[in-house]
Amino acid sequence: FVRKATGKREDIKYMKIINLGIMAHVDAGKTTVTEGLLYHSGAIRSCGRVDHGTTVTDSMEIEQKRGMTVRSTTVSFNWEGCKINLIDTPGHVDFVAEVERSLSVVDGVVLVISAKEGVQPQTRVIFRKLQEMKMPVIFFINKVDRMGVSVEQTLLDMQKQLTDKLLPVQTIDKVGERDCSLITTMDDEKLRNRVLEQLLMISEREDLIEAYLSGESIEQEQIRQEYQLAVTRNLCYPVLM
Repeated sequence: FVRKATGKREDIKYMKIINLGIMAHVDAGKTTVTEGLLYHSGAIRSCGRVDHGTTVTDSMEIEQKRGMTVRSTTVSFNWEGCKINLIDTPGHVDFVAEVERSLSVVDGVVLVISAKEGVQPQTRVIFRKLQEMKMPVIFFINKVDRMGVSVEQTLLDMQKQLTDKLLPVQTIDKVGERDCSLITTMDDEKLRNRVLEQLLMISEREDLIEAYLSGESIEQEQIRQEYQLAVTRNLCYPVLM
């Protein structure tokens, strides 16, 4: 919590804290994703590179030399009044014990998948463990700007090898090109309606379903609540890119 003195009395304001694990098969790009989160939150001024040994979380000499995470590392940043403790874990199978140790303290996991390689052996191992623990998971498809990638094929691969409860909430324009751009539900009505329909299919709110079928508008706050509930109950797994 944050203790703030205001005149003669003290106001205590509690800050929300989320412990978030970021996991992947080795070389899927999770350390680079971590750098991106730190950069966009303002925690660091520039993004480091794994191949240069300049990332925040790969601080050990062996990690910098080999360009791979060996030990779980925690970094923190603030976002919209929430403190996020981000735990970057190893992706190599030899260090799976580090991954399992981290799972005991996280509230949820971002599971990174490379669009180039798709679902890999360690991806399946990690996700099966997360399912056993009923851990909320967000999938992040990385490296969509690599030549020859297919997001559609990656999604099919994920449905076949991981789960059929995927909920893509973003799409990418110009996949496989350096100037590819992100399209979100806020920008695309067709995508927004598809996400809403998927949420209502797993929702227990009959009033919302009836309202949608009757052509009535559903408030954004109601959609957000259903979205959060579905993710925390493992009824769906959001997919970002």
